[in-house]
Order: sequence, then structure tokens, then C-alpha cells
Amino acid sequence: MKKLRLFNALIFACLLLTTNIWGQQNFQVNKTPESSAITVSFKKPADWGDSPVYLWAWTDDNPQFLGEDWPGIPISEGENGFSSYTFDSSVKIVNIIFSKDGSPQSTNITNVVKSTCYEFDAYVSENTFSVKTVDCPAPSYTVSVSANPAEGGTVTGGGSYESGTSCTVTAIAYGGYIFTGWTENNEVVSTELSYTFTVEKDRTLTANFEEDDSPFIPI
Repeated sequence: MKKLRLFNALIFACLLLTTNIWGQQNFQVNKTPESSAITVSFKKPADWGDSPVYLWAWTDDNPQFLGEDWPGIPISEGENGFSSYTFDSSVKIVNIIFSKDGSPQSTNITNVVKSTCYEFDAYVSENTFSVKTVDCPAPSYTVSVSANPAEGGTVTGGGSYESGTSCTVTAIAYGGYIFTGWTENNEVVSTELSYTFTVEKDRTLTANFEEDDSPFIPI
């Protein structure tokens, strides 16, 4: 009888252990990943001139979430003509107003839960305008190229590119030098004179050259 009780106890302990293990696995698998931060962008009307776009933002918990006083803070304008601001990733829902230093101002844009781009739509009163949502332009990245050493050759292909576009950088060695490869952060990314890639971030590429020590053989 004692052996039977001991056997049953062991079975029960194994079941508890198995339940705990599976419980832990389920918890890890179902863990909710963090969502990306909210970015709001506004393309100001042409007649605003050089005046920056101001952003006033608030949440249900904080009526003065962004900026101590109206009209909030000026936000920087990118090369694509949109002025943008990215909230902390902890912000899941926010209300915003765009303005030209307070006047004119947009109507209240409430319950923003994801990154969105806006443009001027129409005046609804003397100093208030409505906005419309538009497709956000692809971000631009910078491809920087240089030669090492500078007297070893020349490089082309650097510049500003929209995300997702193709870029080709090319190296040409000067007389007395040979090309050895493209590097980025001291790591070789290509040994071809022309290196083609899809632009997805800023890139800093160096074309490396070395002196050609091969003997001259007359023809």
C-alpha cells in the first residue's frame, strides 16, 4: 500500500511540474511585443512662408502634455516638406493641434493611435482650418562616400536617397593605385568597383586603395 501511495505521489508531482513548464512556455509565447512610437507630420501651406509649424498635444491624463504654454513647441521641417514629431513609445493615444505660432490653428485632431501625415484642407473659420490625412512620403537617407587614401582614387554615387530605392557607388583608382574594396565601419561590404544596394538607412562607405607594387612589364 505504501508503495502505491508513493507511486501516486510521484505521478502527481510530475503532473504539477509539467503544468508549470507548459505554463511558462505559454507565457513567453503570448508576451505582447512593444508597439512602435507615434509620429505625427504636417505639411504647412505655402503662404506660411518660413514660419515653423507648432505642435500642441495632450492626453486624457495630461492636458498640457507637450509644452508649458500654448501654442506648444515648434517642430522641425524635413526635406520632404513635412514637419514631424515622434512621441515617446509609452504614448499610445494622443490629441494634437497644428498651428502657425498659435494662429491660424487646426481643429482638434483627437485619438491619434498611429503614425499619420496631415495636410491643410480648408478654413472652417477665420483662424481655424481642417486637415486631411495623406500618404506619408518615404523617408530619405544619406549615402556618404570617401576614398582612402584620398590620392588613391575617386568615388561617385553619394547623396540623398529615398528609402527603398537603389544606389550604386563606384570607385575608380588613380594611376599607381589599385582598388581593394568597399568598407563600412571597418568591415568589407563589397570587393567590386561598383557596389549596388537598397537604401534603408544612412550609409558611410569608404573605397579603399593601395599602391600598386606589381612590377612594370613593357609590351
